[in-house]
Amino acid sequence: MTRFVTYQTQQQQHCSTSTSTQLLSDNNMSKVVCVTGGSGCIGSWLVHLLLHRGYTVHATVQNLNDDNETKHLQALEGAQTNLRLFQIDLLNYDTVLAAVHGCDGVFHLASPCIVDKVRDPQVCFSL
Repeated sequence: MTRFVTYQTQQQQHCSTSTSTQLLSDNNMSKVVCVTGGSGCIGSWLVHLLLHRGYTVHATVQNLNDDNETKHLQALEGAQTNLRLFQIDLLNYDTVLAAVHGCDGVFHLASPCIVDKVRDPQVCFSL
């Protein structure tokens, strides 16, 4: 297990590592975890690993009707019984709450993509 280094104190490192180790142990038949961004490259590998270790996984996607986001997850071993997909908008509290409800842990990999109209900086910031 990788230790967290950055700016955490040694006590915080121990707590973070212990929690991660507990969540990733091999005795997890009753554990439920949520993976936000479950359809992405890292998220889908994490979903695969968690299913392989016996977890029930709540994986979040942006669009349940998009086969590019869901089909590869549904094809994973154990998905039929231990995978539940949720369509969420990270900026909508209720959709996130539904996905994490009843979970023992959350792996938050998703990030909202907000793309505004690009403005000409010379027009916007001219003196």
